[in-house]
Amino acid sequence: MLSGNARPEIRRPAVLAYLKSLEPGEANLIFPFVSPLMYDSDEEVRIVAVNALQDLNDTPSADAVGALVIDQSPKVRTAVATVLGRMRTDAALQYLRKGANDADPAVRRAVVEALGRFRVDVAGPILQTMLNAETDIEIRELISAMLAN
Repeated sequence: MLSGNARPEIRRPAVLAYLKSLEPGEANLIFPFVSPLMYDSDEEVRIVAVNALQDLNDTPSADAVGALVIDQSPKVRTAVATVLGRMRTDAALQYLRKGANDADPAVRRAVVEALGRFRVDVAGPILQTMLNAETDIEIRELISAMLAN
């Protein structure tokens, strides 16, 4: 496997090349390949791995991506929120709930945008809780606009 066996600048394009090489119908090969890379030492490799799972709308993929909602890197956590929003599964929603309290405003914004991909009746309670606690005016305005729709 690639994880740790090459420099990050080699691992990143290698992952992308592998993903491009897959034929339609071979999505089942993505998860086993990228899941170890989600814990790579390089944040950019972790982001590539997270993004690779965005079209797999199943609970194991959402769980694998969601586990990184506590990653040390705000960039990775932002990518996690974005991908969970694209997945739009019940499991994804639960991980977005956990990311709603992130210390980084860019991550919270990504969580709000991801929640915007869900029906308001599903995401509304989380958005309302976020609105009540949010201190960033731009994020507050974004949440208010979503709740108004």
